[in-house]
Amino acid sequence: MQEHTNQPLVSIIVITYNSSKFVLETLESAKAQTYSNIELIVTDDNSTDNTVEICKKWIEENNHRFIRANLVSSKTNTGIPANINRGLNIAKGLWIKCIAGDDLFREDCLTELIHYISEQKEDIQVLSAHIIRFSGNSIKDGEIKKNPYTKFCSKDSTPMDQYNMLLRTNMVFAATVIMKRDLLLSLNGFDERFILMEDWPLWLKITYAGYKMYYLDKPLVFYRVHDNNLSQTTNQNFLYHPMNKIVISFKEKELVPRLPFIERMGLKHDILAMKACFFLGNNKKNPLTKTVYLGFNISNPFYIYLRIRKMLGIKNANI
Repeated sequence: MQEHTNQPLVSIIVITYNSSKFVLETLESAKAQTYSNIELIVTDDNSTDNTVEICKKWIEENNHRFIRANLVSSKTNTGIPANINRGLNIAKGLWIKCIAGDDLFREDCLTELIHYISEQKEDIQVLSAHIIRFSGNSIKDGEIKKNPYTKFCSKDSTPMDQYNMLLRTNMVFAATVIMKRDLLLSLNGFDERFILMEDWPLWLKITYAGYKMYYLDKPLVFYRVHDNNLSQTTNQNFLYHPMNKIVISFKEKELVPRLPFIERMGLKHDILAMKACFFLGNNKKNPLTKTVYLGFNISNPFYIYLRIRKMLGIKNANI
């Protein structure tokens, strides 16, 4: 396929690790894009199933659909950020669109994203959208999930506004994001220190560097919820969601040093509480663990600070 000069080249990076059950659907959704000018890169993080064989065969049969198609595999398991960086380092597109090997593109995903970017007066470097959550193998019961953080998505928000909000929580649907390749390379790609978390550290780097994260009010990616989605794991017996165990190191290294004093103390307290509860089994039915959890929650200095302010009738604190 010849490169379309009237369309910027988009590099789709499909991120796989033991993705054999769903990856063909992901690849087919890339193939079905109404957008023409696409480079496809599958980057695998040392899968122990037959993901690589499945992807290799599919690429051999479908590479004519793309400007170019590549499969990159690692001989060791290195983590999600390093896995994406391998794809980023060989990508040629102006834009990078990552997708996990179990999610799906809506067929007009790239068309809508690139059209929105081209129609705006702003110099958009990063753009996200809504997701459609679905379970298992069916997208018929998909639920559109809009970004609930309206202030973050506001046209009036500055990069520093977004950065300060991101210091408190992750506010972006990673599955929908499209980014300029040059921007990612200038920021040294994804942070490989946090092996199971590729998105939140990157959003902080982007906004701190002065780049705003824009938002398109349309659902463009089907996000699959299944047992292997750690971020979607549900268990009524957990005191803390298991994802918290993964982000502890990130919070200690990247969030604690940047927060104002009282919030810093509160976050340190929360981290200590999480470590204690995970050490004790993280089970809310265990009396000891539940007591420890409640004790930490009641004694958190930041929550005490907020309660005192409320009692005194002080509002809109700039913390």
